[in-house]
Amino acid sequence: MITPKMKRTYTLVVAFASLLTGCAWLSGCLTGCGPKGQQIKAIMSMTSRERQETFAKMPPEKQLELYFYGQHYEPPLNLHHYLAPTWKSLLPLVKQRLTSESDEKKVADMLALLEMVSVTQCSLVNRKDVLEIASGAAAKLRIDVYKGSARQSLNNLTHPAKQLPSASDLPDLPYLTTFEDSLYQPWAWCLTSAPRTQKITSSAIFVAWSATRSRFLATSSVSSA
Repeated sequence: MITPKMKRTYTLVVAFASLLTGCAWLSGCLTGCGPKGQQIKAIMSMTSRERQETFAKMPPEKQLELYFYGQHYEPPLNLHHYLAPTWKSLLPLVKQRLTSESDEKKVADMLALLEMVSVTQCSLVNRKDVLEIASGAAAKLRIDVYKGSARQSLNNLTHPAKQLPSASDLPDLPYLTTFEDSLYQPWAWCLTSAPRTQKITSSAIFVAWSATRSRFLATSSVSSA
């Protein structure tokens, strides 16, 4: 004889199984459904250098959209590591999007991208235009986890652990067509002296990675609360 308690248990089991199935389907889509998912899957199968080369060949709009898409993975893919070298082409677009974007997650992700640029490529401390727009966008955030992420990004933008050459005197330029352009053209990067560049970039990436990891753990704890 089936008791009411057994029925309730069965209902809960079926609901939980359906939830797991839905999560598995969603996870599968995030790793391959649709053109963006397929492209992300292909990019993540590449070496680090190949990923940078692939992003450097894309228009800024495409780079940014794939970055946003990758941030929906768990854990986020943090593709801004590969976008940062083409910061000169991305900067005008990010400034424009920050003034008009209503999606708070995307705003926080763009601020994290600016943070990555500032700590691994060229310091944005003296770029008042960038800081004003970034601060204004951060001030409009209402969701606590994104407010916290934005606050940390702004802090690292204005108080970097290691000061890099400033980007204040460099004009915004059209996007670079190849990864080699972004690496070797003298106007493309602020950084100079290969050994010094490698040392600064490695330590800066570690700082940025640590900050990103902290924010991800905070996001996860808020989501599971």
